[in-house]
Amino acid sequence: MFLDELHKTNSYKIFHEKQKFHFEHTDKLFSYLLIVQFIFVNLAVVFISPKTWIGATSEISIHVYTTLVLSVLITFFPLLCIKTDPGSFFTRSVVAISQMIYSALLIHVTGGRIETHFHVFGSLAFLAFYRDPKVILIATLVTALDHGFRNYLYPQSVFGDLLVSSYRWLEHAAWVIFEDVFLLLFIKKTNEEALELANYEAELELVNSLVEKEVEEKTKDLKIKSQRLEASNEELSQFAYIASHDLREPLRGINNQTSLIMEDCADKLDDYAIKKMERVQTLSQRMEKLLDDLLFYSRVSRIDLSFDQVNLNDVLDDIRLSIQHRLESENLKLIVPKSLPILSCDKARVGEIFRNLIENAYKYNDKDLKEVEVSYIMQRDLQDCPEIIREEMHKHEIVFFVKDNGIGIESDDHKKIFQIFTRLHKKDQFGGGSGSGLSLVKKIVERHNGNIWLESKYGEYTCFYFHLNSNSRANSEKTNCVNT
Repeated sequence: MFLDELHKTNSYKIFHEKQKFHFEHTDKLFSYLLIVQFIFVNLAVVFISPKTWIGATSEISIHVYTTLVLSVLITFFPLLCIKTDPGSFFTRSVVAISQMIYSALLIHVTGGRIETHFHVFGSLAFLAFYRDPKVILIATLVTALDHGFRNYLYPQSVFGDLLVSSYRWLEHAAWVIFEDVFLLLFIKKTNEEALELANYEAELELVNSLVEKEVEEKTKDLKIKSQRLEASNEELSQFAYIASHDLREPLRGINNQTSLIMEDCADKLDDYAIKKMERVQTLSQRMEKLLDDLLFYSRVSRIDLSFDQVNLNDVLDDIRLSIQHRLESENLKLIVPKSLPILSCDKARVGEIFRNLIENAYKYNDKDLKEVEVSYIMQRDLQDCPEIIREEMHKHEIVFFVKDNGIGIESDDHKKIFQIFTRLHKKDQFGGGSGSGLSLVKKIVERHNGNIWLESKYGEYTCFYFHLNSNSRANSEKTNCVNT
């Protein structure tokens, strides 16, 4: 009920606002029309009126001076009202009265010529532009009174003849009323359409207002939830940092005490006890490694990134140098088809991305010759992109990839592998590990406002794609493949 009343109120408000604007615009049009009529009537009275009243003699009569004074008055006063009070009913009434007096004046100065009576009908049609029935009625009343009084006082000035019936003016009034009927019907229809349009606009405004209010409430709710989530993540990050830091000491104590027991009591322990003690050491060391990874993961979320212009070829050279021994002794090949670009990023963190992806590529590989390719794709090379990255390439200028010929990853596990401490194989397979590497890579990529995904065929290859939303400029210089 409240919404219906609000809608109705808004409809009339919009209708009246548009109507006022229309009144003001029509006032402006009549200001031009009044000036044109002023010029035309005074020209007519100078060149037509003397001949009309005196015959061939063209001398200036009293009608010329009367017309000049009267035309000034009926032009100046409505123009003043339009200037000082545009859009008001008073201004419209003054304009209507002045316009019909102009019709009467034109009829008078032409000696009641029948052609000039059509100015009355034209004036009514122009006044209908206001779309105000009261203006038409005022104009009709002015015309009727003018014709009626002049019919009795000076019929020649309105009908061009001294001997006319005393009811002749009623015939003219009847024709004016006949036109009024059609003009009033037109005004009624036009106002109904305008009100219907205002009703539609009010409905749209109401719907938009309700939608905006709902969006505002949802946004506010999401903002509160986001703040809570940020606070929760911050608390969780702090907890992970504190827990991983504080738990390392007890674990080291357990590991050290176990070593001391095995050394001091070696002659008192049997093989079964020694194996159990070694098992405790292994588990404590593994737990310490997990805590180290958790600590490093929490630090990545907390530390501020240090952005700089980084030549990624230097980053790759550092990684190649650190694994040089493996490359030479384990039949590994690192392929870099072209120079990597210069990128605005955190050098150390991006180095972790490439290092983890390259080491995983060698680690999860059962081929005799283990190959890893590191490169990138530019948006201009879209036609050469695999289908899986074409959509992403429409959004990003450059996408990096690390591709291997390893064991591959099942499609059901593509999302799972980015979860921290998730392993797809047994602990003793493929060199073990905590399962935190790819989650760390994903976190660093996201800290660079980027995204990471993969394409893989089980048993044949895996290719990790990622982009970093940073300013980059690719080195257009091509290099020879680097096979190490």
